[in-house]
Amino acid sequence: MRRRKQKGHLMFELPMATFFIVLIALITANMSLLLWGINFNDRACRDAARSAAQGSDYESALKLAKASLKAHRADGFMIEQPELSAGDFVYEDFGGTAPADVSPYVKVKTTTRVRIPAPIMLLGLAPTSNGFMNATCIYCFPIVKFKLRLS
Repeated sequence: MRRRKQKGHLMFELPMATFFIVLIALITANMSLLLWGINFNDRACRDAARSAAQGSDYESALKLAKASLKAHRADGFMIEQPELSAGDFVYEDFGGTAPADVSPYVKVKTTTRVRIPAPIMLLGLAPTSNGFMNATCIYCFPIVKFKLRLS
């Protein structure tokens, strides 16, 4: 039984293995940072909606939501500060007389931009300009109005 010389295989195997390891590392970095940004935006949106639900009218609820968003500090480079515009904010108290099976509510939608370190297209997700992806979240909370009665 003759043996062939098996020299030179490492010259092909090592670059291919290195390519796949680097590709997996870039995908992991992208997905980790994207999930971190989505989680950050989710917490900020939830806290803003919870704060806004304690407002007595549209203006005070919007101020409470924006103040709550300012409390969530982003680094500004990898994750930008969550944003809330007036069009993304709904305060529905039905003028104080809600229908029978409907509760007054406040709905908040926040958006933050997350910088992707290696902007490659994955699973149909393509970064926006400058390597950013948008993370958006919507929360809806019932409006809580406490009335203090002194007897």
